[in-house]
Amino acid sequence: MSRMSRNLIWVMVVGISLCLLSPNAIAKKGEGGAPPGWSKGEKKGWQGADMPPGLAKKDAEKAQRQADKEARKAEKEAKKKAKQAEKEARKKSKEAEKKAD
Repeated sequence: MSRMSRNLIWVMVVGISLCLLSPNAIAKKGEGGAPPGWSKGEKKGWQGADMPPGLAKKDAEKAQRQADKEARKAEKEAKKKAKQAEKEARKKSKEAEKKAD
């Protein structure tokens, strides 16, 4: 084994050992064993939802945007049909005037 490979293995073993031997360096606990800041504020959690509150809010906003988009599309289509019907009505009235003359 080359010297570089041995040094690399040694560094990896020491690094892994340090991580395993000092769990407080990874996740420090506050007073009473709870994470820092846990005692501040009300913890609501998921409240029975199938996703975290932030994702639920984001999902609801996305659904609202989609519904708004569909409503605008339907409104635009209705205006287009109304305009077309008005145009046809004017055309028929002109034809009726020509026949009357």
